[in-house]
Amino acid sequence: MPPKTSGDIPAGESAETDAAALSSLDPVADQERYVRYREDSTVLAAIGKHVAAQAGRITVRLPRAVAEAAVEAWGRDELDSPGEETHEQYVLRDQAAELALIGLAISERGRWEGDEVVIDLDIDSAGAASRASR
Repeated sequence: MPPKTSGDIPAGESAETDAAALSSLDPVADQERYVRYREDSTVLAAIGKHVAAQAGRITVRLPRAVAEAAVEAWGRDELDSPGEETHEQYVLRDQAAELALIGLAISERGRWEGDEVVIDLDIDSAGAASRASR
């Protein structure tokens, strides 16, 4: 079978599409990609340090129902080790832990105003809640 020429590529496809598909099969290209991801992660962490230094805490208003649920999560005792877990289970457990930390913050420094609580959340907790909403 002769090699493909540009005239043989179906409409909507390109030589770049073929190259991208082939690079996913190339372990060297994959390794280079993850080196690049690690470098990107380092830059993201540097940005995070600047954000944390400038933002610290953010004031938010939460409805009573979710605020009380967060405080309840803080009050739970889960002493058993989770054991082996899937990635999805790990993510769920991590989000539950973030919720509990928000509950702690509400317990310690939340101000109830009618059916809402006003709380200065650590930027990490606010970010975790924002990510969970996606």
